Amino acid sequence: MKLSRRKFLKKIGLLFAGFGLFDLFGFFKHIFGNSPLDSILKGFTEKSSFQEPQDFSILQYNKAVFKTTHNSYSIPLSLEDQLNSDIYGLELDMHLDLRDTNKKGLFKVGHSNIGNQLYQQESNPQDAYLSSWLACIADWSLNNSNHIPITVFIDLKDDLVNNQNYCSDLNSYVKECFKYCSLYTPRNYEEHEQIWPTIEKLRGKIILVLTGSENGYSQTKANYLNLDLEKRVMFTSFNEKDNNTDYSEKIKTSSPFVNLGPDWTIDKAQKEYDKGKVVRIFPYNEKQMQIQNYYCNFPATDSPVGITLSFFPTQRYDSSFNFIQK
Repeated sequence: MKLSRRKFLKKIGLLFAGFGLFDLFGFFKHIFGNSPLDSILKGFTEKSSFQEPQDFSILQYNKAVFKTTHNSYSIPLSLEDQLNSDIYGLELDMHLDLRDTNKKGLFKVGHSNIGNQLYQQESNPQDAYLSSWLACIADWSLNNSNHIPITVFIDLKDDLVNNQNYCSDLNSYVKECFKYCSLYTPRNYEEHEQIWPTIEKLRGKIILVLTGSENGYSQTKANYLNLDLEKRVMFTSFNEKDNNTDYSEKIKTSSPFVNLGPDWTIDKAQKEYDKGKVVRIFPYNEKQMQIQNYYCNFPATDSPVGITLSFFPTQRYDSSFNFIQK
């Protein structure tokens, strides 16, 4: 059901009403009437593929839109504050460090290299250990046990193909980090016959996704999928660059997530969304945040402050999924 023009204008009016400025709906109607602006607004609402549900908790996970950050470790906002701001889609870039003899030092965080672009202020870790950064998320989850599901995208910045055990090591490493938390795993997904539960049923859960878009990363994801389903704690995500590898079909058929990069288009996103995939798009700029978050569950932005979805005001609670997609 499309959002009516009247309801659309009322929603914009709410932005101003809270500051006691004026009734924007009445202002537009009085001044413009059926003006070209009126037609533009009508066209926008007719084009939108969202509708606002009465009860957010009834949404299936793959029908919800979550506030999401790109390179969550580098933006000037701690992971704790991001979660406190209803940002439930997070990303950590992961490197392999064979020089560190410390068990927890095998996997580390950074952009182009280990420790690169880390925001190490506020409550964020002072080291680059992946376990330290995951611990921030785990601690927040334990202290907010009824939270909306948190999705953590762990993006490969080094391949793990030289030793098959590295995939198993990573799996055990991540599992240990969340040993006191409630994970929703690939095994749970298969038990539900590949049908995503509602947000209500996923409350308190953490969902982990292994991503990566280079050739070695495709092989790593395929190797990870070779691990026993009962043991796997992470999902994998398909990327267009996987198409150019020998592992394309395996990753595509085994991954309920799709990661679209800077060359994404609405058509590409819609195609994957219509297949029932969970779609993440990066990077998402502010203009796209306002008018182009069609068929995207995780619009990942580098500028999270003041995020609103599809131009509508958000509320403090459950604001990460204000709209359901057709």
